[in-house]
Amino acid sequence: MFNEVQTLLQRITEAGAHDAIHHATNDHIQAMDGFDVKEQLQAAGDHALHDGDVRAAAKLRDLLSGPISYGENLKQNAVLLISHTPGVLKHFSPEFSRGILARM
Repeated sequence: MFNEVQTLLQRITEAGAHDAIHHATNDHIQAMDGFDVKEQLQAAGDHALHDGDVRAAAKLRDLLSGPISYGENLKQNAVLLISHTPGVLKHFSPEFSRGILARM
């Protein structure tokens, strides 16, 4: 899994890859049920906290505790977070990261 995330992060650093990660993340998250997105974010936040990545954990938890932390708003905010800080993907489940990688 680590190698897959590393591959994804390398692709993102290539010229023009920001648009690709945004579109791939958007496609993947929009295809998911809102409840599943929330579960993925919660698990990633827990994983980040366990790994000592307090900044990532705080960002992920902020998405879940904000006033619009449900449905399409949550999905859009998750896409923005991952698009702007793709390193946070290392805290998500392998299936979630693979889903994004497959769309790139």
